[in-house]
Amino acid sequence: MGKKHGVKILGQWTDFPQHQIYTVMEGRFEAMQKFMMEPELMEWLSWNTMETKAMLTNEEVLALMKKITK
Repeated sequence: MGKKHGVKILGQWTDFPQHQIYTVMEGRFEAMQKFMMEPELMEWLSWNTMETKAMLTNEEVLALMKKITK
């Protein structure tokens, strides 16, 4: 299902007693949003907590900082 949206799942862990799922994905933010809205995932996530955090590599942050400070 991830391939359909151009999302690669790098790893996934579940804290079952707390109903929390941790998934590390690679892809564009918009693609990840569409992926997470698939009916199969929405049903599963309806009883779990999901929090999305967009992360950048240190190299990407440095490149952005160089653009900003020019």
